[in-house]
Amino acid sequence: MSTQFDCVVIGVGGFGSAALDHVASRGASVLGIERFGIAHDRGSSHGHTRVIRQAYFEHADYVPLLLDAYRLWDELAADSGQPLIDRCGLLLAGHPEGPAVSGTRQAAALHGLDLQDVSTRRLATDFPGFAIPDNFEAVWEEAGGYLFVEDAVAAHIQRAVGHGAVLQTGETVIEWTSHGDAIEVVTDRDRYQAGSLIVAPGSW
Repeated sequence: MSTQFDCVVIGVGGFGSAALDHVASRGASVLGIERFGIAHDRGSSHGHTRVIRQAYFEHADYVPLLLDAYRLWDELAADSGQPLIDRCGLLLAGHPEGPAVSGTRQAAALHGLDLQDVSTRRLATDFPGFAIPDNFEAVWEEAGGYLFVEDAVAAHIQRAVGHGAVLQTGETVIEWTSHGDAIEVVTDRDRYQAGSLIVAPGSW
């Protein structure tokens, strides 16, 4: 195997697998190095699902990124032949002046997202398992739901390899250094040279 690549990606979880895929799809030679296995239990992307939503209360500036993400997830799902998002809807409740509800409403208003206020009657009828305080309000985001995260990681990797990416699992990165325009990545197996480096490891 060649040790010279246009790009090396360290960590091939949720972020790293997507980076590997999109770099490879642009025709670059790319190596992904993963310390553990694919969709392992010692990273940020393990487990079956993760919540996904468009009306991001943390800041409305995230919304264009999320709209792009939804489009890209749908494209990946079509390419992989399996569902990756379940748009089951998302119920969010909190104090109307708190960051969650007010931020969600602001993000939806700024970007024209479908967000509905949930009345007390509808809450009791449609969501009988929830009892919220009298001073709380609830909103419903139709596009919200959850992502099948481990399936998504596997789908990104499969497509990346189809585009020519190289994947090394069970290999630990020891260090990386920059020498002018070149980057060297040293692992417990080999040394690799690349023009660029994407670092996407988990806490392990």
